[in-house]
Amino acid sequence: RRPEMRRALGCAEDEVLIGPVGRVEQQPRFELLLEAVAPLLRRRPHLRLAIAGDGSLLPSLTAQATAMNLGRQCALLGHRQDIADLHQAFDLFVQSSEYEGTPNAVLEAMAMETPLVATDVGGTGELAFDGVHGLLVPSGDVPALRDAITRAIDDPDAMRHRAIAARRRIEEDLSFGARTRRLEDIYRELVRA
Repeated sequence: RRPEMRRALGCAEDEVLIGPVGRVEQQPRFELLLEAVAPLLRRRPHLRLAIAGDGSLLPSLTAQATAMNLGRQCALLGHRQDIADLHQAFDLFVQSSEYEGTPNAVLEAMAMETPLVATDVGGTGELAFDGVHGLLVPSGDVPALRDAITRAIDDPDAMRHRAIAARRRIEEDLSFGARTRRLEDIYRELVRA
């Protein structure tokens, strides 16, 4: 589905597509992501940003993208139901949240083997280890977010290795079956005590 999805998004195969997914509300801090990515888009015409999501802040995010003159390099996709297909089109998934619980969007990216840059908030650091499964940065730190995105796209081999490790972590440690086995082990220990 990758070629088909990228064509549908107007993204050529030789372009690098950065794609967050989430509600366009305060929590994901997409406005900070635009600040982080805008200078990269200006210097690197082969970069693209596609934000999938809808919410009350979509008009202000659209106005910000327009004011930053991001043009065709930034697409606000609105609500999408084809998130798994979008992950096949993305070269890098970026989560820029200021807070999270257990971020399902990060779990989805890891499961889909989409390379990851994320803010180290809530349970994110427990799911993906910095430098192993993705690159983690402090919340609200635009230069650190920009640097991590740059590091990721400038080293596609390392980015791909982290994505493979993230998928393996989902399969071996974070799957429902793995969590159930750990819970069963705890129960066995309690029964023996």
